[in-house]
Amino acid sequence: MKEISIAHISDVHLGYSSGKRITKDGTNLRVVDGYNAFTEAVNQMIEEKVDVVIVAGDIFHQAHPDIKTIIETQGQLRRLADEGIPVYIEAGNHDATDIRSEIPASGVLNEPKNNIFSYTEPYIVREIFPGYFFHFLSHHAYTDQGETMKQIELIDDAVNILVSHGSCFDTNMNVILHCPQEPREVVIPEFVMNMPWDYTFLGHIHERGWIGSKDGVSDTAGRKQFYGGSVIRRGFTDRPCKLERGWTKWTVDKDRVFTPSFFTVKQRPQIDCDEIDASKLTAPELEDKLIKQVKAIYNKYKEADGTISNENAPIVRQTIKGITPVIYVAVNWSKISKFTKNFLTYTMKRIDAQVNPDVEDNNPDAIESINTSKDIVEAFDEWTEETYDKETKIVNKESVLNLAKNWLREGQNKVLDSGSED
Repeated sequence: MKEISIAHISDVHLGYSSGKRITKDGTNLRVVDGYNAFTEAVNQMIEEKVDVVIVAGDIFHQAHPDIKTIIETQGQLRRLADEGIPVYIEAGNHDATDIRSEIPASGVLNEPKNNIFSYTEPYIVREIFPGYFFHFLSHHAYTDQGETMKQIELIDDAVNILVSHGSCFDTNMNVILHCPQEPREVVIPEFVMNMPWDYTFLGHIHERGWIGSKDGVSDTAGRKQFYGGSVIRRGFTDRPCKLERGWTKWTVDKDRVFTPSFFTVKQRPQIDCDEIDASKLTAPELEDKLIKQVKAIYNKYKEADGTISNENAPIVRQTIKGITPVIYVAVNWSKISKFTKNFLTYTMKRIDAQVNPDVEDNNPDAIESINTSKDIVEAFDEWTEETYDKETKIVNKESVLNLAKNWLREGQNKVLDSGSED
């Protein structure tokens, strides 16, 4: 058998959008990120002169992509065709709907005359090169996949490669690999995974690497089962991985030995800020810590005019634990937004604390003025006077404070009227 090179790519998710920032022509910035990532990958494949490109599902993010996304995708695939590189695409869960009669979106890319083949069948086998058989097990008609998988048969005296999109059981870690947010899940059973495949190319799990790998960068389990990962990191739900985002070139020699080469594509900056423990911080102290972190990010990516370009606008997440509602509302968030308004997104992961005077971890400054020796409304007035910045402009501040006071007073009166000694 002749030596060949295979480009394995998956989970391109073209058309994925997030945030409100757009380009000059009105395109969501994250959609453009996807186009750019795929274009870069195609550039690399052409430069490497691969013999074939295998897309293991989810080339689109939605089952009904817009026409611009379809045109952009077709344009890149035809670039490969122009270089004499055939492309084989199978349907992933994002490409398909729950309607059995509805052809997966990836089917629109099928152009056999251009050597672009997009398979929407649940299972199909193709001899792409003499002696090399690719078994495409897609996500379409996923409810029937149990029966479909029983149809799988390996070809004797040939190289058999499984291409599939779904989760599988990892016998080393004793878990089913899957995306937690995905309600429709195809789980490739052990009997399929344990067939004597020469190699298995998978899609669906966005962390690139081998199943059961102990170091994250090699096949320490010797299973020959590899997830292609994603081309872009969509957010913090897509966990980081040692092999990063991109595609993999597999060189197969005459002895059926598969050797990988890893190619990465540029990613938008994504920053998970250091966690802040606010349990013993005052509002001004918390503000200072938040501003210090976001200001450092802002200064790193800002242009000469003080703005951050579309290309470099980062995705940022801040985790705050042990924060009480009292401290949260007292923070002057406008001071933080001065820096974060130039980010692509700035999300807050907030872990609230339970206010309990008997627990040392609660903020003493927040609970100091709330005690049984004074009227609770009086205590609230003292707190607001001390905590709120008088120069801070808060829309309808007085209305908000009055509502809060009335709520506190009603609660206090209920307790007093009940005659409770607690």
